[in-house]
Parts: sequence; structure tokens; C-alpha cells
Amino acid sequence: MRLRRLRERLAPRKPANAASAGNDQDATARFQKADKNGDKLLDEEEAKSMPAVAEQFKQIDTNGDGGISEIEFMAAVKGKTK
Repeated sequence: MRLRRLRERLAPRKPANAASAGNDQDATARFQKADKNGDKLLDEEEAKSMPAVAEQFKQIDTNGDGGISEIEFMAAVKGKTK
């Protein structure tokens, strides 16, 4: 019992937002992988690599410019899309 308490006290602690940061990094990596031409926008063809994004393309593209920016993508991932 004492060993367990000691391990818990000595174990490195992750900040409370560490999970969130990891999720953001994962989402950013998915966006970059889908952005085949590297223009920092997902067009409808690129979005097809992520079916959920392709299905809601027009809703995620909040400014209506025909491409999903990383900001729009992250807002959708976090559930902040209109």
C-alpha cells in the first residue's frame, strides 16, 4: 500500500489540458494528411478521405469559400460549427 502511494506521488503528472492538447494534435495531423496539395484548405475532393467531413462539407465551410480551413476544421472537431 505504501509503495502505491509513493508511486502516485512521484509519478509525473500531466496537465489537466494534456488530453485536449493531444486531441488537437491528432486533429491537426488528420487535417494535414488530408490536405494533399498543401494549400491549407480542404476542397471537396480532399475531404472525401474523411467521410464525416465530406458529408457535412457545406456546414463546416462556414465562410462559404469552397474550402475548409484548419480553423473551420478544428471548430467542427470541437463541436463549434453552426
